[in-house]
Amino acid sequence: MLKSKIIGFIDTLNSAQTEEEIWKVTENFFQNRGFERVVYMDLQPGRHVMHTNLPDWWMSYYLAEGYAEHDAIFDYCGSSCQPQVIGREFLNEKFRNFTPIQRKIIEEAGDAGTVAGFISTVRPMGDDGIACWAAAGDMTKEDLRRIWQESGEILNLVTHLSYNAMQARIGFSATPELSAIERKVMQQLASGFSPKEIALRISFKPEEVNYHLAMAQQKMANQSKNGELAKVFAKRVIGF
Repeated sequence: MLKSKIIGFIDTLNSAQTEEEIWKVTENFFQNRGFERVVYMDLQPGRHVMHTNLPDWWMSYYLAEGYAEHDAIFDYCGSSCQPQVIGREFLNEKFRNFTPIQRKIIEEAGDAGTVAGFISTVRPMGDDGIACWAAAGDMTKEDLRRIWQESGEILNLVTHLSYNAMQARIGFSATPELSAIERKVMQQLASGFSPKEIALRISFKPEEVNYHLAMAQQKMANQSKNGELAKVFAKRVIGF
């Protein structure tokens, strides 16, 4: 049963060539099982990586409020590879002894879609930092327990398989995954052409060029926020 459920994911994972592709494969796997929000972090000396589909408004708010300095996530899950539940559904069950600001972070994160979920540490806290996957959704804790009872072993296995694949492909991609047209319009923009001039050069409507420019810039902005947050977390975890 386990083999039949996981083999398709493994085949797709093995065909992924870059870290970004591995992220997308894993994100899709979790989303297809009700976990709309997914986070991957790999914090180690000289390498601070974070992938997430958390809303942009939450990432901006989280950074502006300085929540990374107070978030108890690494204290909660950093010492063991045993998966742990997360989300405000467990606020009074698992996080009763957290500080007021730590509880506030969990409560407010629920508005970003992390109502109930799990975190799987794939490299426990140590001299080489920490790495983990987290997946959550707008579900009740009963929903999560049902999902975990049915396929928790598979979900945890996926986090470790994806981590191993990420490590095997370190350095294959350091830029956000832009579509061919997004790359093209960004290259034209970098060459000094205005959006109107780009539209004439590639036979697009100006509004189409503006759309693709906006999409590319949004992807790059999201990567910048992820990198900024990863650096803050890395400073906490490994000191630099």
